[in-house]
Amino acid sequence: MPNGIIRRYQVSYTRNDVIGDDTQTVNETTTAVQLTDLEKFANYTIFVQAFTVELGAQSDPVTARTNEDGKFL
Repeated sequence: MPNGIIRRYQVSYTRNDVIGDDTQTVNETTTAVQLTDLEKFANYTIFVQAFTVELGAQSDPVTARTNEDGKFL
């Protein structure tokens, strides 16, 4: 349930197989985002949050694996 007009989305992702890997964040005003510069054959956990006047709750995390060109399967 939105707490006002959604102004942007925050997409956060982290590589699962690297200890201490920092979470990367992409802020978008659209409902689509393309993650770039990902490692080949790596597992990532991704979640989304909507922002109104405050950052909302995290979505359920999604785990995905990249292929040989660094794009998700």
